[in-house]
Amino acid sequence: MPKVILKAKNLVKKYGRNETTVTALDGINLDVYEGEFLAITGASGSGKSTLLHMLGAMDKPTSGEVLFDDRPIFSGSDKELSIYRRRNVGVIFQFYNLLPILTVEENICLPMTLDGQKVEKEWIEQLLKVVGLQQRRNHYPAQLSGGQQQRAAIARSLVHRPRVILADEPTGNLDLANSREIIDLLKSMSYKYNQTLVIVTHDPNIASQADRSIVISDGRIKEG
Repeated sequence: MPKVILKAKNLVKKYGRNETTVTALDGINLDVYEGEFLAITGASGSGKSTLLHMLGAMDKPTSGEVLFDDRPIFSGSDKELSIYRRRNVGVIFQFYNLLPILTVEENICLPMTLDGQKVEKEWIEQLLKVVGLQQRRNHYPAQLSGGQQQRAAIARSLVHRPRVILADEPTGNLDLANSREIIDLLKSMSYKYNQTLVIVTHDPNIASQADRSIVISDGRIKEG
């Protein structure tokens, strides 16, 4: 049986107060296994992105807990949460989130720089080669296509060798050809580096490629 690397326990997330309260997550329990490709699907507003943000400690639950390697992440200090985010998970967003004033290479190195770690030139070269951006290393985001920007974002998410990759609609702004390339790249890299891959998606074609797929509806897991 594969090892559970991430576990959500009775996760509840509410926004607002009293009559305006909205329940985004309503008691989610989920095991994510080491090395698997998990797809999280559901309609807009179902809570799937909120769940991903909880797994990545980008937001805190109203109640419940997330365990990484059997250790509760929200019981620690803000500093410990920050270290967890920087060193154990790589996050890929729909809108790339590259800094426009930095080159491709500088954007990729940014997580290491912020963490005060030494940048390994050989590792950066390998990442640039794998994502096909060696010839674009000194370009700025505005000089890249959408697919190239997402490739840079993928390399950035991998630079600190995280054990888990969390991707929130990573192909949402791309055409069909680029979408296929990005998903193939994510799958091949997660396999190559033995990483767990969790993707939030509306696309049934992406979900069908996953090892496992779950459906979120009204803040609850309905299938999977």
